[in-house]
Amino acid sequence: MMNIINWPLRHTMIVPDKYEIYYKDNNLSEVALHHHDFFELYYFKSGNISFIIEGRSYELKSGDILLISPNELHQMKNFDQTIYERYVLWISKNWLKTMSSQITDLSQVFTIQSKNRTNKCPASPNESKVILEIIKKISKLNKSTKFGDDTRSNIHLIELLLLLNEIYIKSDEVQAMSNETIEKAITYINNNFSKDLQVSTIADHLFISPSRLSHLFKVKTGTSVYQYVIKRRLMEAKSLLLSDMPAIKVAEKCGFCSYLGFFKLFKKEYGMTPTEYYKLFNKIE
Repeated sequence: MMNIINWPLRHTMIVPDKYEIYYKDNNLSEVALHHHDFFELYYFKSGNISFIIEGRSYELKSGDILLISPNELHQMKNFDQTIYERYVLWISKNWLKTMSSQITDLSQVFTIQSKNRTNKCPASPNESKVILEIIKKISKLNKSTKFGDDTRSNIHLIELLLLLNEIYIKSDEVQAMSNETIEKAITYINNNFSKDLQVSTIADHLFISPSRLSHLFKVKTGTSVYQYVIKRRLMEAKSLLLSDMPAIKVAEKCGFCSYLGFFKLFKKEYGMTPTEYYKLFNKIE
């Protein structure tokens, strides 16, 4: 049985305005379901892995690009000892907002909604190569202390985001491997997370048995219905805390049975109490 990796706090919440890193592993275990407080651009180079984002499963090949927004729960599964290489770009909400204009919203490629919504960028092989070259330029500039190179890095990142937006928008049809039942289950959870959500309640809504739903959900998303509901509630709780809503009210609003239960789950997930989170990130926001 694989070990499950829970990312340290810096991987889930604390990053500078933009952060680029190159990874290469040959013995990486399965990563637990998680989300970030920033946008993630993921470029896959090599390996044999499966990415699951909001119930949609992606079997990746070299040159594939995933675009993940802050409100999307996701995880990676690594099934063998093949060398696993990828570039990852983390971009803060504030940086994207600052660099965007009234006409050009650079975050659109992460948030655009359509009938065939997918996290996989529909880039052609040639476009993927261009994207990789830009990422490498950003990586090189980020390591430099030469005058002007930080600004050049910003320029290349804006160039990259403009290209990704153009590729995504012009695509007529995008596909993701997904299960219709699980997509409906996730939609129902996302729309009703503040209510008393039992597996049986969700199953009744979908006209299937609770055991069937539990099995399908685990197979397709890699996590249980219960864990998904908890993580969705905690994710919403962070936003409400930063809106100055009292923590006790947040717990109630997000469907937790008690404040104590919410407090324990929040601290376990994020490594800090709701009050500590508010004090830290209210300054950043």
